[in-house]
Amino acid sequence: MKWIIGLFVLNLLLFPLNTSAKSFYSDGTVDNSDGTTNKELVFRDFEVSQDGYITGHIINESNRLLKSVKLDMWTTNRAETQILWRTRLNIGDMAPKGKYEVREPYSPPPDESGVVFKFRLPGLTNFRNAEIKH
Repeated sequence: MKWIIGLFVLNLLLFPLNTSAKSFYSDGTVDNSDGTTNKELVFRDFEVSQDGYITGHIINESNRLLKSVKLDMWTTNRAETQILWRTRLNIGDMAPKGKYEVREPYSPPPDESGVVFKFRLPGLTNFRNAEIKH
């Protein structure tokens, strides 16, 4: 019996109960439409809030203005075998080193810590235009 209790306590120490909705996948990179990593856009601090929203920030890490930015956003399960939810973000122009706050209504799955956030540019047109217009 002592062993069972000891293992239970050890398990709680190593794998605490998740009382917040913050995902292990809350920070990352945005993909280009061809699936390669975009070198200018990242996402940070994404989580499912207690009031049923996805919140976080899209950040322009470049030193130049990005024009007419649009992103496809979706969530998957941890194994990335099932799309749970999706939307399109129409961000518009992003200043150099600019930050865009995301707050989208969301119905979380039972295990919010298993949510994986994904972002992809719907086409390279946005960035080709930005490079020309500086």
